[in-house]
Amino acid sequence: MALDPRLLAVLACPVDKGPLYYLGDEGGLYNPRLHRRYVVQNGIPVMLPDEAVDVARAVSRSNLFKAAIFGNDPNWGRVLAAVGTTAATFDPYNIDVSFNGVWVCRNGQPDESRDLVDLTPRAVDIRIELKSGPAEATVWTNDLTHDYVHENSAYAS
Repeated sequence: MALDPRLLAVLACPVDKGPLYYLGDEGGLYNPRLHRRYVVQNGIPVMLPDEAVDVARAVSRSNLFKAAIFGNDPNWGRVLAAVGTTAATFDPYNIDVSFNGVWVCRNGQPDESRDLVDLTPRAVDIRIELKSGPAEATVWTNDLTHDYVHENSAYAS
């Protein structure tokens, strides 16, 4: 169901009051400046600022999480620990976590074997399902390897 163009003309992002672009029913509304997406359900935009971005940023900024990825350790406990530092509403016994498509945690408990996870590719995809609303977020981050630490400690600012 398409959005009424008159509605789209007056909608603004509730976070920064910036413009929103309609990407179709599957893509929802998108704020390119904040990289934030709002879902559209039955032709109605869901404009609540979401907690998904906060959760994604907390995990992507966690040095313990980054160290686990560098060590090829699909440590979902470190993901849950980072999620727990946020103000997000979620039930820790209902959260799911996957590493590169392997759901190592379902409903806050171990699921598929960690041995099935391959973290050797350069790109690693982590999925976190809080099951507390329709919001989604994508955050890109860097690694925390020996080379990264050395490069960023070898110069004075």
